[in-house]
Order: sequence, then structure tokens, then C-alpha cells
Amino acid sequence: MVLLLFGSMDAMAAIEQAIQVKGKVVDNIGEPVIGANVVVKGTTTGVITSIDGSFAIDAVKGSTIVVSFIGYLSQEVKVTGNFLNITLENNTELLDEVVVVGYGVQKKANLTGAIATVGAKELEDRPVTNAAAALQGKVANLNISNGDGGPGKKTSFNIRGYAGLDATYSPLVIIDGVTGYFDDLNPNDIETLTVLKDAAACAIYGARAAYGVILVTTKKGEEGKMRVNYQGNVGWSTPTVLPDMVDSYEFAQYWNAGCINAGSPRLYSEEKMGLLQQYIKDPSSVDPWFELPKNSNMNPAFENSELGVGNTNYFDLHYKDWAFKQNHNLSLSGGGKKAQYYISGGYYSEDGILRYADMDFSRYNFAANISSQITDWMKVKVNTKFMHSDEDTPFGDGGLSEGFYHSLARFRPTVAPIDPNGHFTELTMIPYLQSGTYTNTQRDRFRDRKSVV
Repeated sequence: MVLLLFGSMDAMAAIEQAIQVKGKVVDNIGEPVIGANVVVKGTTTGVITSIDGSFAIDAVKGSTIVVSFIGYLSQEVKVTGNFLNITLENNTELLDEVVVVGYGVQKKANLTGAIATVGAKELEDRPVTNAAAALQGKVANLNISNGDGGPGKKTSFNIRGYAGLDATYSPLVIIDGVTGYFDDLNPNDIETLTVLKDAAACAIYGARAAYGVILVTTKKGEEGKMRVNYQGNVGWSTPTVLPDMVDSYEFAQYWNAGCINAGSPRLYSEEKMGLLQQYIKDPSSVDPWFELPKNSNMNPAFENSELGVGNTNYFDLHYKDWAFKQNHNLSLSGGGKKAQYYISGGYYSEDGILRYADMDFSRYNFAANISSQITDWMKVKVNTKFMHSDEDTPFGDGGLSEGFYHSLARFRPTVAPIDPNGHFTELTMIPYLQSGTYTNTQRDRFRDRKSVV
């Protein structure tokens, strides 16, 4: 009985020491934190804050209360009285993992949409020559295409296959808080790439974000000694998979078989078949234009007929084995406590893959990102970007239409590519590529953004 009595007295003493502690939880700008967890450390006693951030919990004086909420640093406060004011600080490290940057410099989470982020470290090991190549294979459901091919062609993006009625389904591109052109970027200047994949982004960026948003943050200076970084690479482009075309003799065999099945008299004669075989073995032993009437200046009759002798693979004729490309970047960064800078310059050039077309592209980039703490209450930021591009292409932008590539697989290989006068035939399309109608297009884009915070 005595032991039982003492045990009851200890329990009563513990109950007497517990008090009701009331308090309020706010964030670093004074707004109430709704739904924060308030727990007495080392126990299972806990509550959550109400709509105005207030709470009430039973605790013993001298005990510790732990307050936590997603996106904030946890706070531990000792109970010394009946009321506690608790301020939670943003957990910036955690926020950097989950938030995206909208217009301006503030960070707000867009947790209602699907988001993918690619950091600078993931891009460092990729010797890419343009920013679009940096994204390829890095973001699920992001489709990247290079239009009709060729150096310097504009890249198009498509997220999840979305398409509009007017085919304008490209995502909105925002560079450092301002709409921009993705192809103008120097990939070496990219710090992070964030892709908002669905129409929930319209809540922040408006109707232009209906097909997603690509957010680009460029590199900034960091406090420390000046760091000089050079990155360069050279490479060669080569056709990956070209159609394996039959020679002229095999083509004639298939043609004759089709004519017989169709009841057409347009056959290659036995004599012509023999001449085709002979031409393949020794082109100099056969006059490919022996059927051309004398004093004829044109050979249109040979374009889609059984006349002429030759062995032309139009893909081998037009495509180079390789085309040279190069990329060079130089950057300087550093600064002190009050001012930091990042300055970079880049050069990129690429030759076209077509043998007889005057095609090439070059691009020059300059970027400067400078911030300076003028006073304790004023900070000035300057973000400057400049791009100059120079492009040569036959017939102007888009002049090499699908019809050109379509024809390479459909012209007869049985016609020689060189006419009796020693020039390329019209059928090869080379005279058109070399006619002097090529277009030189130069573009300059300059952006200078200043802000005071």
C-alpha cells in the first residue's frame, strides 16, 4: 500500500507541472503558417496550427516544443511560459529542389503541374553545340526536331504530343524571366533548364503557356577569385542512314518486270541492258548520250524515259561523307562580397552536309551577368546578352523543300549525271543549287535587363 501511495503522488505531481501552452506560428514575413506540426519533443503529444497559425498544447515547463512544416526549417523552442511566438524560416535548400522560377526573381512552386529540371552538372559532360541538343534525352515526353535539317535551322519542341488547331503547339521559352529564343542560347551559359509539361503553367504565364513552358536560368558570378574557363570541341557530321539504292542494271531489270506485268511496251532493250552492264564496269567505254540528237542543247527527253546510259546514285552524288563543325567558349567569373560577375563569349560554326550546296552557319554569343550591392538596402543587377548569326543557304530560308529530298530516291539511275558538254544535268538538280540564288541571312539579337532590388 505504501509503494502504491507514493506512485500515485508522483503521477499527481507530474500532472500538476503540465500547463497549457498557447502560441502562434508565422513565416519570415509575418504570414500565419497553416497546418504546421507542433509536437512536444520526446513524446507523441502534438497538434497542428489553425487557419490563423495559432495552437494550444499541454506541456511541462522546461520541455521542448518542435515546430515543423514542409518548405521551412524546423524550430525547437523551450517552454518557459504560457505563450510562444514562433517564426519559421524558409528552407532554401529544399525549395531549390522543388520550385521553379516564374517571371522576376521570386521563387514560387507550381506543384499542380508536371515538372522536370536539368542542372548544369548534367550538361557539362555533353559536348553539345546548341542548347536544344542539351535537352535531348534528358526530359521525358519532350520531343525535339530540327525542322528540314541543315546547319542553323530553327529547333521545334513538342511536349506530350500536344497540337493546336493552327499547329502552333510550341512551348513558351523564358530566359532569366524574359521570353526569348532558345536557339540563340549558348549552351555553356545555361545553369538550369526547367520544363513545365502541362497547361497548369497558364496560371502563372498566361495563355501562351498552354503547351508548356521551358524555363532557362543562366549562370551568375560567385564570390571568390576570378575563374577562367575554356570549353571547346570539334566534330564532324555524317549521314546516319541513307537508302541503299540499286545500280542502274538492277533498276532496269525491276522496271522491265513491272512493265511486263502491266502490259506496257516501255522496256529497256537487250542492247541497252548490255550497255548498262558495260557502263558499270567501265564508264569510259560507253557514250551515255549516243541517243541524243546532234546539236541538241537540252536533254529533257532523257529525264523519265528509257533513253541514255548511266549509273547514278543520287544520294552518293549529293551527300558528303562528313561536314565539319566546331564550338568554342570562354568565360570569366568571380567577385567579392559586394559585387559578382560572369562574362562569357562563344563561337559556333557548322558546314552543310550537301556536297554542291553553299550551306553553312555560324553564331557568336556574348553574355554578361553582373550584380553589385550598392548600399545595405539597394542591389543592382545587369543581365546582358547578344547574339549574331550568319547563315548561307540555297534559295533562301526553307528553299530546300521536301521535294528536293523526295526526288533523290525517285530519279532514274540509268541517266548519266554529266551532259555531253561536261556540265551537270538538270536532272541532278545541281545547276539549281549552284545558280547563285543562295541567300545570306544575318540576325542580331540584343537584350539588356537591369533591375534594382
